[in-house]
Amino acid sequence: MENRYQRQIMLPEIGEKGQKELSKAHVLVIGVGGLGCPALLYLAAAGIGHLTLVDADTISETNLNRQVLYGKKDVGKLKVDQARQRIEEQNHSIKVDVLAREINLENAENLVRKASVILDCTDNVATRYLLSDVCELHKKPLVYAGIHRFQGQLTVFHKQQKISYRDLFPYDPNKIPPNSCDENGVLGIVPGIMGTLQANEAIKLIAGFGDVLDGKMMIMNLLNLQSQLFTINREENRVRASSLEDCPEYGHLCRLNSDAHISVDEFLAMNLSNTALVDIRDESELPKSIMELTSKVEIGDKDIVLMCKTGKRSADTLHAWKSNYRGQRVYTLDGGVIALNEHLTKKNLV
Repeated sequence: MENRYQRQIMLPEIGEKGQKELSKAHVLVIGVGGLGCPALLYLAAAGIGHLTLVDADTISETNLNRQVLYGKKDVGKLKVDQARQRIEEQNHSIKVDVLAREINLENAENLVRKASVILDCTDNVATRYLLSDVCELHKKPLVYAGIHRFQGQLTVFHKQQKISYRDLFPYDPNKIPPNSCDENGVLGIVPGIMGTLQANEAIKLIAGFGDVLDGKMMIMNLLNLQSQLFTINREENRVRASSLEDCPEYGHLCRLNSDAHISVDEFLAMNLSNTALVDIRDESELPKSIMELTSKVEIGDKDIVLMCKTGKRSADTLHAWKSNYRGQRVYTLDGGVIALNEHLTKKNLV
């Protein structure tokens, strides 16, 4: 056994037996951002034998306050590639696989089936529903964390209590998905702490010691350093996942919505006099659109283009709008108001 693990092998809860379990384990980390970066650092340091990283995003300068695997020179590069490089520098004895794509209906089962433990380090509701469903289907433990400004939450799904993300957040088609940290802002330390705690839960699950948050959720507030622990109740009437099929909860990951995504160029090429541009955000949210919007009252029988700040929330609420406006064409604008404003400003169209 390598000397690098000597200090944790000394712990009777782990020992050589537990360390061997860690070296045999395969952990799947979905999302290599604010939560995934610290989780990966500690999973690699602990000697997890096989890590698989899944993320389609590239690194932006605004990521650097919280995504601690990356530096200024990494901006514009794929997160999974730079994360793999850093992890292999930290611990060359472990195996690291990467997939520079979103998890979706085509690849989710194959990815989850191969893993011992899965970490949900994502920032959108559609992926959380999909990931929880596929973990339930294959009876795999899912370590979930979420962050909001100064607050973090943590739990473990699909263990003995058989709690799902759906028990915690039942799907409501009329509810607009919550903002991500890109839209709300976040103190970088919050995902650092929560991602580290995700790694802690994963290590306990694999090595078989301690009490994991099975059926319980911890909420931590970094403004006052208070934490709460509460029990998650199972929804007895909830239909358990038995197969993966298109459903509205999967939002932008849904096959049925793939042709409803349009770029700014495609939007501007439409007949704008017969197109309603609808911002689904609260009126207080910034930035404001520099193109005139359409109110719900004014939609009539026009084609509808939904927009939010970045395009994520409008994609995830697409199915609900299609249900409410049957017979009309409903689209979601990729890149949202940020992409639209940048395009219009660059082209001097406003």
